[in-house]
Amino acid sequence: MAKERKQRKKKEIPAEKIVKNFNVADFGKYKTIPAEKLVGCSVALLFDSKLRRLSAIFAEDGKFLSVKGKAIINTNEKKSFSKLLRKPELQIDEVLKANKLSLAKKMEEIRSVTAPPKFRSSETTTILKVW
Repeated sequence: MAKERKQRKKKEIPAEKIVKNFNVADFGKYKTIPAEKLVGCSVALLFDSKLRRLSAIFAEDGKFLSVKGKAIINTNEKKSFSKLLRKPELQIDEVLKANKLSLAKKMEEIRSVTAPPKFRSSETTTILKVW
């Protein structure tokens, strides 16, 4: 009888290489978190300064967020949402005080229409916080 061969382990790709095409920029007093930290987190808070859109992106159950090109993958499209901000500087400060569990509650306090987020980055995207 032949022995079963052990399957070859897949080589880990470094986070710097995964996010090399992911665009981020600073917004006013808010400095962007390095895009490498986006790989492997379960929740991310992004802000698009051109559209004034604050997005809370949640990972699928049992998975972590990752990046492919300029897009964020492994996202839960039902839980993730975004809000249009009228006064971004004031409203972002309030949301940044929240922790991972109270993030949804803080975002609901913003009186604005909830919309599905864009899972792609642009030159105006800022990564505010990751958990």
